[in-house]
Amino acid sequence: MKLITIVGLYILLFSLSACQNTKSGTSTSDSKQLNTEQVEGNWFVVSMDSGLEKYDFENYLDINLLKKKFNLNLKANTCGGKYSILNNQIKVERGIKCTEKCCDTPEGLLFSQVLVGTWDCKLDENWMIWTIEDKNKEIKFIRQTDKQLSVTEWEITRMVSKEKGEMEHLFEGEHYKILFSNQNSVRVQLKANHCVASFTQKGDKLSFFDYIGCSKACCDTKEANQLKDYFTNQTLKFNISGNQLTLSNENVELEFSRVLK
Repeated sequence: MKLITIVGLYILLFSLSACQNTKSGTSTSDSKQLNTEQVEGNWFVVSMDSGLEKYDFENYLDINLLKKKFNLNLKANTCGGKYSILNNQIKVERGIKCTEKCCDTPEGLLFSQVLVGTWDCKLDENWMIWTIEDKNKEIKFIRQTDKQLSVTEWEITRMVSKEKGEMEHLFEGEHYKILFSNQNSVRVQLKANHCVASFTQKGDKLSFFDYIGCSKACCDTKEANQLKDYFTNQTLKFNISGNQLTLSNENVELEFSRVLK
């Protein structure tokens, strides 16, 4: 009789414990929490709803989320601030500091102000959405992966060739450009000619293949032709920081500025 009573008491206590855990939200299905590793990295700001008006950004505004701090790149200025994560919410602290160059867009400056607050955060593959429902605020981000070069135009500013010692060439007033399409092709626009090549991307590396075609007008400079050669049968590592693009391998380092329209 005593044994039955003890077993019954054990079952009752186990049931109460399981019920308490379910109510307190500690079940395995609900235990996954947002953490900094999930949100760390570079993100493009796709759109913002300030609660009063909606804005779309065309890949000129991006944010780099680090551990407990972030860097925000506007069109002309850069900003820095702090954030924290708790219970699937991201809290952006007051006191965001920005450089004071001329001239940023009104919506870019507004974004740096709207950013302050406590946001519900939802992650879906390469998308991240922040919302403050009671204020009708929403910000959409896309992670800078294979989409970050799509339909972007860049102008070369500097080339460092490492093949025969280190030789630097600065492009001043020459306006040589590259344009990435959304079909894995790149157009290289020189002074007299232009070429189109195809490429593939794997992580932070771009592999360029033979040119699909080039015009044959006279006459491009030695540096222009050298630049053209780096976009055929080459693999280049790329890095984007704000409005700056760097392509590099063991033979060359190319620096570009984003063409803003």
